[in-house]
Amino acid sequence: MRYCCHLPAALLLAFSLLAPAYGHDLANVWELALQRDPMYASAGYARDAEQEAVPQARAQLLPFVTASAGAEADDTRRTRSLSDNHSTQRALWSLNLTQPLADVSAWRSLERARYVSGAADVAYTLARQDLILRVTRAYFTVLTAQDTLQALKAEKRAIEGQLEAATHSFELGATTITDAQEAQARLDLLRAREFDAVNAVQVSEDALAAIIAEPPQDLARLPEDTTLPAPSPSRLDDWVEQAA
Repeated sequence: MRYCCHLPAALLLAFSLLAPAYGHDLANVWELALQRDPMYASAGYARDAEQEAVPQARAQLLPFVTASAGAEADDTRRTRSLSDNHSTQRALWSLNLTQPLADVSAWRSLERARYVSGAADVAYTLARQDLILRVTRAYFTVLTAQDTLQALKAEKRAIEGQLEAATHSFELGATTITDAQEAQARLDLLRAREFDAVNAVQVSEDALAAIIAEPPQDLARLPEDTTLPAPSPSRLDDWVEQAA
């Protein structure tokens, strides 16, 4: 398990250096996800609930005290005249200390509770690993969608310039209408792709917002000269052996 977080840790460090210039970097998003992600919080509550089985099972092996109290009243009267009555009152109480000496079922329940608690810890660890993957995937999906949209906008501006030039040339008689029509067709296609790209940005931002419970602000980007560390170990066989 010690190798699983090397890449996310490196990304967190790299993005944390960019925090002052952006609304959120990857480290900020990770901290928000730890606090607000509903799936991770649910896994934490489930682990806490499962771990309560251990003290409950252990309690069956510990000494316990039971107490009881009561009162009695005896009122005697003559049946003929209903006089000359005699009343007696008593208070009763008991206190018992019990220590189980050999309760096989209780010991087995405790052992089973410990296995359940251990499984809950493993599930919680897996939920944390899953959160790392979901956060990084959602973060970079937003950046990718934004980059795609910006690239389409730049291409659209270039096509608009070509359309304007082709139209002007046609008006001057230097070219045929075909050039302008081809530029217009490319522009229409880019506008449709831009619409899809805008939707992709919104969907990706919504997916990230579902994890951090707030709309993502301007996200930090890696500098172009950033070099990410290679996986350690860098052999596939080592990872397969570790997984087994």
